[in-house]
Amino acid sequence: MEESQRASVSENIVANQVLRKWAVFSRYVERQNIVLLNRRIFSRLVKKMSDSELGEVARELASRLVIDLFDLAGIETSRENLLEYYLKTVLSDCMHWYTYEQKGTTESGNFVLRHDLGSHWSAFLRAFVEATFQGPFQAEMSFRASDDSVFFTYSF
Repeated sequence: MEESQRASVSENIVANQVLRKWAVFSRYVERQNIVLLNRRIFSRLVKKMSDSELGEVARELASRLVIDLFDLAGIETSRENLLEYYLKTVLSDCMHWYTYEQKGTTESGNFVLRHDLGSHWSAFLRAFVEATFQGPFQAEMSFRASDDSVFFTYSF
C-alpha cells in the first residue's frame, strides 16, 4: 500500500487509522451538514469577517453543535467526551481546526490550540471553545490568544 510505505508504517496501522476516522467522524459528516473546503478558500473567508462577527457565529452554534453530534453518535454528554472526543478527536484530528497540547484532568487543566489561520481564527476559536464549555458544562475559563494560538484554562 502506497500510503503505508510513504508514512513508514504497516498497512494495518493505515487501515486502523482509516477505520477509526470513519467510526468517530466520517460517518456523521453527511448528517451534520459539514462542508469540506480547501484551506486557502476557508482562510480567505475567515479573513473577510470581523472578530465580532466570527465570535457571534461561534457563540450561536458551539454548544448546539456538540450536543447534536453527541446525540447523533449516541455519546454521553460528559466532560471527558468534550475533552477527549470533541476537542481532540473531532476538531483537531478529523476537522484539522488546530493542533493542540493539553495538560490536566477532566476537572481542570489547560489547552493550547495552534493553527496557521490568523488572528480572526483565534477569535473564532476562543468564542467557540468558551461557548462549548460554558453551555452545557458550566466551566470557569480564562483565555489568551495570538495570531496563531489560543491558550485557555478550564475548571468544572
